[in-house]
Amino acid sequence: MAALRRFDTDLERAAASLGAAPLRRFRDVTLPLLAASFASAFLFAFLAGFDDLIISLFLSSPNGTTIAMRMWEDIRLEISPKTAVVGVLQLGLLLLAALIARLRLWSAPWRTR
Repeated sequence: MAALRRFDTDLERAAASLGAAPLRRFRDVTLPLLAASFASAFLFAFLAGFDDLIISLFLSSPNGTTIAMRMWEDIRLEISPKTAVVGVLQLGLLLLAALIARLRLWSAPWRTR
């Protein structure tokens, strides 16, 4: 969120005024500027994910298990695409939340244009 707050939208507008399509603006302007922030967020989430498994080990019961425990058991006991699907869904939800946050920040009423 800190990287999105300090992101200069004038660069995107400059690319748009030069005729760049929205996807090209994202690929050539936004993504390179936010790549370091995305990498550090990925690393932090990856390291925090290990803690989720440890906590899940202590909180799980025979009646109910967490998604982290299910994924751990799937990885340990069988080779199944379910784990990859769950990971892709979680990543998709994360990216969707980041996009919504970006759009809300971009259309904030206190932002001067």
